[in-house]
Amino acid sequence: MAYSWTYSTPSDLQNFLGVNGVEAFGSHDDRGWEANATECCEQATDEINLYVYRRYADAALQSSRMLQRWAVVLSACFLCERRGNPIPESILADFNRIMEMLKGVQSGSILLPGVALRSPSVPAMSNMKIDRRYIRRQQRVAENSTQVPISRPRDTEPYHYGY
Repeated sequence: MAYSWTYSTPSDLQNFLGVNGVEAFGSHDDRGWEANATECCEQATDEINLYVYRRYADAALQSSRMLQRWAVVLSACFLCERRGNPIPESILADFNRIMEMLKGVQSGSILLPGVALRSPSVPAMSNMKIDRRYIRRQQRVAENSTQVPISRPRDTEPYHYGY
């Protein structure tokens, strides 16, 4: 899926790695460093969305500063690996920490601060009742679930249609 936005840009990478670092890691083909840096930023966006997109709303993800910072580190890792170079130790430590947090976000044990969830995380259920006045579709929603216990006995007697 192609997005019209990315969490990081080539200028963010230049601020993180330095102008000379981005040019050294990214200028290995005819396209130039900027095209390679843009591709790494898109790859970082895809990687982050792989972990968070299912749980969080699209519009809220675009403005998350935390995801923007994470994307810069991931983009830097992808750019460093382009020519088979090892990732610098300081960036690799950040990368490993970010990947652990992304796994926590995916599992739901970590929530992104200031980012709206795609849907409420509260489990919902409806209390059903059987209304035998209707031949088809006898199940009816009685009320939404509350914490109040039901005092009525359960209707377990089978209904016979009169034949």
